[in-house]
Amino acid sequence: MLVLLGKSVKCLFYMLTYELFASHVLFLYLPLFRGWLSGGGLSAGFEREYGLGVDQILEFEVALPSGHHVRVFPTKWDDTEDFITPQTTKVTALCNSNIVANEDDWDWHSCTDLSVSPEDLWMALRGGGGGTYGITLSVKYQLFEQNPIQTIMLGLGVISLVNQTGALDDKEKKAYETIVAKFKADKTGALREEARRTFILFVVDFLFAPEKLGVSKETSLSCGANPASYEFDGAGSLLCWGTESAFPEILSAWNRTINDSELAKKDPELADLLSKCIFFDAASYGLGPVLSYAEVQISATRLIFGKKYDDLYPTDAIPDTPLAGFTPPTIPKAYSSINLPLALLESDDESERELLFKVLETSGGNHGTGGNLARLGDGMDSVSPSERRSGQSSVFLQSTIDKYGDDILNDYLAAVYKYTSDEVDGFPGFSEYNHMCSEYSTVSKTNWTESCDPEEDDCFSAQELVWGEDLYAKLQDIKAAVDPDNLLDCYQCVKPSNK
Repeated sequence: MLVLLGKSVKCLFYMLTYELFASHVLFLYLPLFRGWLSGGGLSAGFEREYGLGVDQILEFEVALPSGHHVRVFPTKWDDTEDFITPQTTKVTALCNSNIVANEDDWDWHSCTDLSVSPEDLWMALRGGGGGTYGITLSVKYQLFEQNPIQTIMLGLGVISLVNQTGALDDKEKKAYETIVAKFKADKTGALREEARRTFILFVVDFLFAPEKLGVSKETSLSCGANPASYEFDGAGSLLCWGTESAFPEILSAWNRTINDSELAKKDPELADLLSKCIFFDAASYGLGPVLSYAEVQISATRLIFGKKYDDLYPTDAIPDTPLAGFTPPTIPKAYSSINLPLALLESDDESERELLFKVLETSGGNHGTGGNLARLGDGMDSVSPSERRSGQSSVFLQSTIDKYGDDILNDYLAAVYKYTSDEVDGFPGFSEYNHMCSEYSTVSKTNWTESCDPEEDDCFSAQELVWGEDLYAKLQDIKAAVDPDNLLDCYQCVKPSNK
């Protein structure tokens, strides 16, 4: 991927992306080959405030299986109070009638013989799955004003790691040792369990229902979580962006929460110590803030490779994080890449809070979504409604099912269907595209809350679990129009309809 950036962050840039495709044998079932952008374009939490990658697209340039070289872009919009961004009402497609090596000689004119409408092509390319409809040659992309990025470290594992380096002062070391001793002395494990529960649900409320904590919506929206953010015993982090630090507001809310918890009633001293030993401002350790997400990536990769880093990456290169893999996932028949509904994460219902605790304490989170995401689309993309209205995306739910059994899957699915929009007809789907395992588990068409055995039952396809029945059927028709012979195919690609 070649990225050409101008000096101003307000500029537009072209991203040259070669989407790899060939025979079925050569297609590896990895996000790298599916296309980050074509799958929707998740980020590190920035989508909560700014939207997904596809929400920033101004123009696609693609080569279609028919041989057409096409530029497609919206040209008319309507404003509506229900959405933050204007809603696209008309899309224009231009075709190149002189396909030669020299771009200066290309001849763009209105397309007259495309087998698909510009609107349908625009929709399918933006969230309809990589390697499916054509080869993306370039993208015109919208950028935003760059803000400093702060790292807020969280979890008991942070102070544990600092303790191992000998960097704690005597007071901090004593506090940490007292916490460990109290947890160890409680043979029932009840104190640690209550601390974990309070911590996990605090992070949930901070990100998705900040008013419960007395935190401003602006502060909440300015932060995004990573997979480890819900690990009480681990060392996770929140990335927060803006000129004002979010740390004081987060720490103040955590102090109120832990000191007003059930744990505080059982052991006030432990609660008070935890109020000081769970959230840390990385800037106080000389780590940031940094000026860009690129610096976050470089810092993380340097921690992995140490001195070898400079031999592996040129000084002006941004490393891939996570690093690319070249083998398919080895976990068969797993529920991966699950979306948690935003409404579930906002819920006050005790049984649903318990469900969230069980999911997040075993599977953790992954991509933190929610925020304004549901109102940031242009009304003409193929990101599934379950992802638009999610609060956590790409969760590996199988870990939770392995611990709690199939009943937890039934509870999760019941919540999904409870919070499905009335605008969605038929099976809604509940997965995200870019993190699907190759042998993805699905559910039964006769009972949507039960796992399905494809050898015995009528199962929903992996694609229907991503896009739902209705949206997938529309994408199949578009696929049939642009690629009726299914030249571009992969395990999770949209298949052409039989119409």
